[in-house]
Parts: sequence; structure tokens; C-alpha cells
Amino acid sequence: MAGENGFVPENQLVKDKKKFPRVNFSRNEILIIVSFFFLGLSTAMFAPYAPVWLKKLFGINTYFIIGFVGAIPSFVIAFGTWIWGIFADKFGKKPFVLLGIGASGAMYFALMFVQTPLAFLIGILIGNVFISAQTANFYAYATLSTSKKKERILGEIAASFSLAWLVGSPIAATIQDNITSLNQPEFLRQFLDSASGIISSQLVENPGMAIQLFIAVIACFVSFTIVSFAKNDIRIEKTEDGEYEAEQIESNETKIKFSKNLPILILIFIIGFFQQASSGGFWAYSSYYFVEELGALWVQYSYFLIVVTTIGFILSLVFSRITKSKKVILMLIIMTFLQVGIYSTMAIFPENLVLSLIVYSIPMYVVFSILLYGLVSTYTERKRRATAFGIFNTIGLLGAVSSSLILGLAADHSSRGLFVMFYIVVGFSVTVFLLSVLLMFLFKKNQEKERDLVMDKD
Repeated sequence: MAGENGFVPENQLVKDKKKFPRVNFSRNEILIIVSFFFLGLSTAMFAPYAPVWLKKLFGINTYFIIGFVGAIPSFVIAFGTWIWGIFADKFGKKPFVLLGIGASGAMYFALMFVQTPLAFLIGILIGNVFISAQTANFYAYATLSTSKKKERILGEIAASFSLAWLVGSPIAATIQDNITSLNQPEFLRQFLDSASGIISSQLVENPGMAIQLFIAVIACFVSFTIVSFAKNDIRIEKTEDGEYEAEQIESNETKIKFSKNLPILILIFIIGFFQQASSGGFWAYSSYYFVEELGALWVQYSYFLIVVTTIGFILSLVFSRITKSKKVILMLIIMTFLQVGIYSTMAIFPENLVLSLIVYSIPMYVVFSILLYGLVSTYTERKRRATAFGIFNTIGLLGAVSSSLILGLAADHSSRGLFVMFYIVVGFSVTVFLLSVLLMFLFKKNQEKERDLVMDKD
């Protein structure tokens, strides 16, 4: 029950401190992590192979067009996430999480029946309009539906996502390398031949794609079913200091403050843009780079993804234990400095397959999905978290999209081809590192200001 002022009464909050971590928290945590695992499994079946599939479907050979076609869905998601985030803050996060997961499964299913490359692209576009409903809202829902510290739950779902790719990557690569139109199980050949007038002709020619899309559909269905049993937002949440923060239930206030420190939040958004421009921009070409340019087999690429996701899983668990803002920013500085080293190495030795696989196996997606998301939630009011996550995700995707287009354009006009991309990404990485150092400076200045205010009051 809420008090007259719209807040949870103090005696009820004391009870909830014990109740939520033991009952509601553990149940929701398990359901969300498992649901996120199956959602990640569906993307592992589709995302790494989408650039290659699009190349085959459209018969395109220029890097810019490859990046452009691959970036269109991200561009749609970029504008969708912040709109869905506003709706989620008003109507609740869970319905939009369910909508997004359901849309993922529906899109993968619909792609089995498209007959033209244009229809394939339109299907991806329409699907991603609704998929974006869960893109950022799933993170917001996870942090608001348990009483665990937000950094901890963000780390756990990132670890779940990494584990999904760890499981899905070798399966998908094995399918790609071993199931072709000339080498496929007899039952699959008979099914595809009998359904050739209904399902996509591309699936008949690429039966491995059919199996991967089918697995993705099933994974989305399982994810949707599991998260549907999770409960809605709870009323309390652990803060950075380990205390529990009551959420306002029925406030008469018409305006809720968006940020606790707007200048710092804006800087975090800018860092998110350049971080995704660094890691997300080249990721659109990574499978093409390793398989088409350096001649790696899909099975070798799957081993690479296994290593990436294993390291990502470990880093996610480690980062989930870092809850103090100062330590989070320090880790951000370390990781972005490491990122400069990774892309610098690839720029110097672009044709060395083994070296590139080794250095690029250190995942940078954890920087965005755990460290930066955690900082955004720290500097955003709880009632506006879904909106903030939506805006942040939009900015990050715009960074990835703009970067992939710039990289593709540069590669098409350079004698070095795709290898010139690394020099540009090094520039983005250096920018992220310097901005992270600036963030630490502003954080310390803000801490000094707060201490001075406390001393003045005393």
C-alpha cells in the first residue's frame, strides 16, 4: 500500500527489503536471464550471417552497399527504441518486451517465405520496427523487475547473451559449412522440394539458412513464453551504496526530473555514440573480413565467436561486480585504451588472420551493454529509465550505422580496400578513450562539489 504522499510507507519498505531479494527477485532474475539466453540464441543464428546472405541475395560487391543494406535495419531500430522507451515509461516495460520478442520470431518466420531480395529487405525493415520495442526496454525491465543492483543484473543478462552465442555459434557454423544444396539430409531435401512453391527459393538453394531461421523462430517462442511468466516492475531497488530506493507509485507531480546530472549524462551519450562507431561499425564487416578477405572457414569463424563469447561471458560476470561509479568509469578507461590497441594492431597487420582473430576476440560489446548502460541508469531518474535507455540505444545505433557507411565508402575509394577501415576505427577508438578520461574528470569535480555542499550545510 502506498502512503498519502504516494510513496511506500517506511515500515512496508523494511519488509520489502527482505521480501524482494528472497522471493520476487530470484524468480524474476532466473526467468529474465533464461529468456535473454534464448533471445540471444536467435540472434546468433541470424546476425553474423546476415551480411553474407544479403550479399548473395542482392549480388552486391561494393563495401558501401554491403554496409548500407546491413545498416538499414539498425537505422530503423535507432529511431524505434527511444519511441518505444517513452511508451514503456508510461504503460509499463513488459508488454513492449513481449512485443519485441514476438516480432523477432515473426520476422524470422516470414523470411522463410519471401521470394525476392526486396521482399527480404522489407521483411527485415518491418520486423525491426517492432523488434526495437524490446531492444532497450528489456534492459530497463531487467533492472526494474528485480531488487538487485542494476550493474549486477546488466552483467548477468550480458553473460546470458554471451553464453547463447557460445552455444549457437558452433551450431550455426556447422550448419553453414555442412548443409548446402548439394549436401543435405534427404528429409530436408524432400521437404524443401515439396514446399518450393511456398517457401523462399533462397532457402531451397541455401538449406542451411532454412535451418538457422527455423531454430531462431523456436528460440524466440521459448524466450517469449518464459518472460511472460515474469512479474512486473517492483517498487524498490538497491542503490550504489547498497541501500534500497523506494519508487514513487502514485505521485501528484506532473513533471519528473529526467537526469540527476544532465552534463554527465550527455557526455555518456556521446561516449556511447563513438563507442558503437568503434566496435559496432566494423562489426558489420567482420564476418566478411575474416571469411571473404582472409579466407577463413566458417568453422574457424565459429571458433573465433566461441572465444569471443567465452571472454564476454567472463567479463560480464566481472563487470557485474563493479557497482561504484568511479570504478565503472575507471574500467571504461581501461577497456577503451585496450580497444585502441586492438584496432591499431589490426591496422598494422591487416592480412594476418591468426593475429587478427586473437586480438579481435576481446569483446567490446560489454563496454556498451554493461558499463555505459549502468552509468546511464545511475544518472537517470528511475521513472524515466526506459526513455533514457531508448535514447541511449538510439544514439549508439546511429554511431554504428554512420560508422559502417563511412567505413564502406572509404573502402570503396581506397586502394587498400577493406583494410583502410582500421585506420578510421582507430580514430574513433582514440576519441572514446579521451572522452572517458574527461568523464572521470567531471565525475571527480562533481564529487568535490557535492562534498562542499554537504560541508556548507553542516
